[in-house]
Amino acid sequence: PVLRYGYRKRMEEDPFILRSQELIQWADHFIFVYPIWWSSMPSLLKGWIDRVFTPGIAYSANDQGSFIWNYLRGKQFKKLLKGKTASI
Repeated sequence: PVLRYGYRKRMEEDPFILRSQELIQWADHFIFVYPIWWSSMPSLLKGWIDRVFTPGIAYSANDQGSFIWNYLRGKQFKKLLKGKTASI
């Protein structure tokens, strides 16, 4: 789930991403479990989030350009993080 072209070019429809979007619309609760890598989530998870939570699935924009997060209303998100002090 890598965003190959950034936002410059629309990517082809990926069946995995489309299925993920269907499941997001169906589910009420989401739990993300991941390790902290370099102060953030793993890049594959970040890429998946960027490609799945798109306009029309997660949010819309009004005429003033403000985001409206109306598509995820009523859904609950939890995250469980695992981190450790780096050692050399």
